Parts: sequence; C-alpha cells; structure tokens
Amino acid sequence: MTARWLAAVACCLTILFLIPRPAWAANEDVGDVALVEDVGGVVYGGLGWEPGFAREAAKLFYQTHGDDYDGIFVFGAEPIAGLFNVQTGWPVIWDTLGIGYTEEEKFDGSALFGSAGRLKQAVKMGDLNALPDDPNGITYSFTAIELMAHEYGHHWMAWIMLDLDDGRGPIPVLRGCEVTEEGELDPNGHWSAHFHHPSVMYGGVIEDLGNGQFRGTNGPRTYTPLDQYLMGIRPPEEVPEMWYVVKDGDDPRAGVDSLPYFDWYVEEFAGERVDFGIDDVIRANGPRVPATEECHLKIAFILVHAEGTRPMPQAIEKVDRYRRALEEWWPAGTDYRGSIDTTLDGCGTGTAGCPGEASSQCGELPADCVDGEQRCNGLTIAQLCRNSRWVTVDTCVESETCLDGACYSPDEDGDVPEDGDNIEDGDASADGDVPTDGDKPDGDGAEPADGDAPVDGDRDSIDGNLPDGDGGSSIIPPETDGSGGGCSTAAGGSAAWVLLLALGALARRETKKAS
Repeated sequence: MTARWLAAVACCLTILFLIPRPAWAANEDVGDVALVEDVGGVVYGGLGWEPGFAREAAKLFYQTHGDDYDGIFVFGAEPIAGLFNVQTGWPVIWDTLGIGYTEEEKFDGSALFGSAGRLKQAVKMGDLNALPDDPNGITYSFTAIELMAHEYGHHWMAWIMLDLDDGRGPIPVLRGCEVTEEGELDPNGHWSAHFHHPSVMYGGVIEDLGNGQFRGTNGPRTYTPLDQYLMGIRPPEEVPEMWYVVKDGDDPRAGVDSLPYFDWYVEEFAGERVDFGIDDVIRANGPRVPATEECHLKIAFILVHAEGTRPMPQAIEKVDRYRRALEEWWPAGTDYRGSIDTTLDGCGTGTAGCPGEASSQCGELPADCVDGEQRCNGLTIAQLCRNSRWVTVDTCVESETCLDGACYSPDEDGDVPEDGDNIEDGDASADGDVPTDGDKPDGDGAEPADGDAPVDGDRDSIDGNLPDGDGGSSIIPPETDGSGGGCSTAAGGSAAWVLLLALGALARRETKKAS
C-alpha cells in the first residue's frame, strides 16, 4: 500500500513539474512609457478583431500594473499593414446617460481588459512607425495630438441626437450620417462637416458669408463647449448657441459624413443656416446623469513589442513625446476645465483649473539610483538610470559580457578587455599561481581589485556578485522581480526526474519491507 502511494505521489509531482506555466509578459517601465511584451503574439493576433489589439495589450499591462488608470493609449513597435492600422478609440465602460445612449445600453467591459473596474477608455494608436515623429505633425487632416484627443473623445462622443421641437422628433443632423437606399439614416460617431463645430471629433469650420452662402475650411481643433458638456466638465447653461447648415440638395434630417478638410482645401456652398441651443440637445437625449464628471484623468501610455525583442530607444522616446504632448495640450484643449496625468506612478495633480489628486501608488517606491548611472544586471543585461529607476538599455549577445553597464566582446585571446580583473594569458594571478603552466589551478580565483580575499563575500570580477563599493565592477545579481528568467521547463523536468528516482527508491525499499 505504501509503495503504491509513493509511486502515485511521484507520478503526480512529475506531471506538475512538466506542465507548462501560463505565459507571463516581461514588462518594463522606461520612464513613463510601459513596455509590454507580446507573449505568444496575442496582441498582434487581435488585429482585425477590434478591440482585440488594445484589449490584449491591456491584459498584459495589468499583469505588472495596478488598476490605477482611467484610460490607456497603445502603440505598436512592429509594423501593422493596411486596413489593420486604423486608430480606434473604444469605450470600455459606458455608464452615463444623456450623451446618446440609454439605460439598456449601459455596460461595463473593464474585466475583459484586465481592469478591476476603473478603466473606461482604450485607444489603439497602431503602428508607431506610421505616425509623424513630431506629434504636431499632420496625419489625415489634423495633427497627431488632435488624433489622440479624437480617439479618447469617443468615450463621450459623438452619439447624440437633436430635437428642434418642430414635430420631427430626434434627428442625427449633427453627426456624420449615411442615408440608405430605403431612406433609413445610419449615423456614425463623428460630428457632421456642415455643423459649425471645430472639434477634435470632426465638425466643420464654416464662415457664414450671408445670403445663404457659406465657406468651409479647416483650423485648430479642441474639445468645444458642447464636447465639454458631454464630457461632464461644463454645465449646460455655459454652452453657447450653435448652428449648422443644410446644404442645398441634402437630406435635412442628416449630417454630412466627412473628415475635416485639408488646410489647402476650401469649399463654398449654398444652404440654409439652422440655429439651436443646448436645450434642443437635452430635449432629444435627456439631461446628463451624472451632471458632472471627474475633470482630472489618469492615463497610461503603452508600447507593445514582439516577444523576445526590445524596442529601439528612439521608439520609446517617440511614445514619450506623444505622451508629453497630449498632457500639455489637454488643459487648453478643454478651455482649462480638464487635465490629465500621464505618469505611470500617477503623481500628477492637475492644473489650477482642474486640480487632481496623486494616485495611491505615487511615492510607494523610493529612488533606486541617480539619473545617468550605469550598471550590469547579471552578465548580459546593461542598465541605465532614468527618472530614478533602472531601465534595460541593452542585452548582450552570446559572445558578449556586460561590464560597467555596457556590452563588450572578448578580445583575441578570449579575455574581456579593460576589466582589470581577468588574468591575461601567460600572466601570473595575484596569488602567484600560473594557471597556464599545465598544473591544475589551486582553486583560487584572481584576487579582487580591492585586495580583499574571496572569502569576505566581495568579488569584483564578472561573477555576477554585488561589488562592495570600492570602485570595482558594477555588476549585480540578476533581479528576481519577474523581468528575468526563472526556472526553465528543462530544469523543472530534471528536478522532477530526480524526485521521481528518489521516490522510486523509497517505493522499492517499502516493497521489500512489506514482503
């Protein structure tokens, strides 16, 4: 009985050791940009199944970050082809009434993104290489900053109807709209090009020339007063009167489906101007519930890269430029009624017009280092101190060794150059033994640079042990924070076989006793 029990335990433990562990992303924060490793290709595999790209990236991001963010922006370090590379903004939680959807349409999809209930908007920015290097550069027909604000703005816009109290009821005349062959209206989530509304959510920049003549152009775009009302940061009584144009020959119920004009394009057209106010919006959609919303938002910027690779420093810096540009744009873009904090530690506290509080994780970690310092994390990882945190800047290839924060190749005789510790061929070691004289070495390593014997626990050579601060090598042991490799499957398998053999021996011993 005992022998069978031991054999069963051995079998179960062997299976346990050999079962593959779930994939865990080797994430890393570089300053305020979160690098997310696409383990198993699940993020790029989500392309075409929107919001798969942003959703899968978020789930990997939350493996190493708390639920401390209202929104995320996800960029890809790898190329994305064709129609798959379309920037999209996806509401994760819809819980507000009066901005275009009903009680029955409210939903909370945060768990699908790995959030415990805070994440409300996820933006896929797509292929980083396809975006302008300068966030103020033009993409489509507005700047990349305005594009980011546009995709985030889809959390609130543009979903409303308009009721002019003229007997027609709610109509989608403020939104881009298609009219089907059956005469049905199919509105989208953008403002109409003939709605005078220079918003990041589209809309027109229209000049009334008088006598039913109008000129459409383009210009800088922000979150307009109507946008701000829908965002919950402007009360309805502070939204000024608005107007749109029904162009001659157009359906008077529907807006025009069009991107903003390019700066060089001017359209002159005839039509009828229609003025309206916020009461006409509320009549069609009901009052906003809740009436106001938190004006200060916490937003994380994420750069996804292929498994086993690391983005180039230029790519990380580009995402950081976009991050800083959006945070700087946001106050003026909301008439100083809103602010965002794009730091990963959430320490930002907003502006005078929209103050906020630091997140709970702010200040949890003390400074690890002084900016500019270099070190080696083990024998193959070169790190640099940025924003008081160690970040990996290079991974040495098989023939290289990390020394003083940089990767070096051995010289012709196989020694690592300029390390000061390794024994040159033919030279005697510090204790007088010549390892190359044909005798077996006496077991002593080279003497440390500080003269300490190896038995004191200090070793300044490239053995991976922590230096004692005397100016020797800056190599430290590999960290065990999840960024480095753990036990491999092969190692687990070997341990399982050793355990199996040991338990087998015990089983045979118990069998002999029983007989």
